[in-house]
Amino acid sequence: MKRLAVITFCISAFVTGSAQAVYQVNNDSTAVPFLRISPDSRAGGMGDGGAACANDANAVHWNLSNLSFAKKKFGLAISYTPWLRALVPDINHVYLSFFIKPDSVSAFGASMRYFSLGSVSSTSVVGTPAQFRPNEFAFDLGYTRKLTEHFAAGITVRFIQSNPTGINGIVVRDGGGRACAGDITAAWKGNAAGSENRNVRPSVGLAITNIGTKMWYEDRDSAEFLPTNARFGTALEFILTPIHQFTLHAEANRLLSPAPAYVNTTKEKLEQINLSTGIEYNYLHTFKVRGGYFHEFESHGDNRYFTCGLGIEYTIFQLDFSYLIPVTDQRSPLENTLCFTLLFNFDRLRNQ
Repeated sequence: MKRLAVITFCISAFVTGSAQAVYQVNNDSTAVPFLRISPDSRAGGMGDGGAACANDANAVHWNLSNLSFAKKKFGLAISYTPWLRALVPDINHVYLSFFIKPDSVSAFGASMRYFSLGSVSSTSVVGTPAQFRPNEFAFDLGYTRKLTEHFAAGITVRFIQSNPTGINGIVVRDGGGRACAGDITAAWKGNAAGSENRNVRPSVGLAITNIGTKMWYEDRDSAEFLPTNARFGTALEFILTPIHQFTLHAEANRLLSPAPAYVNTTKEKLEQINLSTGIEYNYLHTFKVRGGYFHEFESHGDNRYFTCGLGIEYTIFQLDFSYLIPVTDQRSPLENTLCFTLLFNFDRLRNQ
């Protein structure tokens, strides 16, 4: 059980800040922090941001409304991250997402997220050695539609299940926890401005995620808040030639769940905002190079890291991967974090 507590603390420290992780130990902060983990390699290589620039099936996580502007009719993505490998060897994060566009103005999206905290050794109340595998998962279903030529809005509903402590049939935390939540998203994409072969297209995205019930565990007195989060991003797509393209983005996000009691000044509230920025170079829609930076203030976790990534597209497949490089003075459990994503372009298959 000690190992599980350490893992949970590190996960909370990464996605909500170390100060808030301590607050969570007192049962006053958010449950299921895995919902805020960046699930895909494209965003992971661009500083963990995608509110304005996610344009594939992974937009179900970042901003569903972006899919209203997608040129493809179908999309499927599978992502795998061996997480916190500098700390323990068997924590895994898996994300599966899908979208379909029935027409040119709307889209449906769905996703499944599974987070395994590995194998944990413990001893039951009668002294019997036991092994168990705590895990958490979430299912999403959403719809988005263009309301004007340049503006779209969307809504997503989510079911969340948390199974943190069942041990060989002996229930430590009765039945795990369950919750329902939803996202409200919006996206704006401007016209491309410039010459016929060289232009710039701006984008803006806003997503408020995980709005919902509390996570219920043993009883209502043990209910914990979900990690409700606001994310705002902007992006510029530079089409230099039909062969060379660049995308730049910048994003800010903030946890909206009740803050610890010590967060009471304007400065402290502003320091709860995390910042990310990134760039992607796209060569002939075949080879992509990415880089980014994520910044969290020292008073709220001090997670600061560079990211890099590559993408290769061939026939109906695209393979992406990203790598995270911490820049803090202390050794980070995020060292050597890799993420792999496989995307399927069904439109190409239909055209063949």
